[in-house]
Amino acid sequence: MLSYLGDTTLEDDVVLNAMLCMQFAEQGLDLSAVASLREARQVLVSSAPDLVLLDQQLPDGFGVDFLQELRGSEPDLPVVMMTGLHDAQDKRDDVPRTLDEVVAKHLQYVLDYGEGHKGRSCEVLDIARPALERKIRKYGLVLP
Repeated sequence: MLSYLGDTTLEDDVVLNAMLCMQFAEQGLDLSAVASLREARQVLVSSAPDLVLLDQQLPDGFGVDFLQELRGSEPDLPVVMMTGLHDAQDKRDDVPRTLDEVVAKHLQYVLDYGEGHKGRSCEVLDIARPALERKIRKYGLVLP
């Protein structure tokens, strides 16, 4: 499944795709769906997702292979691997395993982008400085 918050989900299961879109919409987030890597590549050309939800087994390839492709073209794009497989061989060290890891990576990116300036980071994230301070402590983030 290639899903982007604000853009697209890549899941070859039509029912799961529809359910994900509805769940994210209920939270006020836009999510559109694609069912193949070919479609995902087309969408990536025309939009800039905030997050990718990526299924492991797709009709035209494997999610981990596409992840490597994404890392080459979009190294800072957060990716969440989603799969029904339970084989330990399919687990990768470079794939965030929890939403906390995704959030921490995003926050660190914002801090790095703002060159450690907390005021700028607060503006980008649209949060108050005390909230940013709590997140920095919670996730063990490092100011550049």
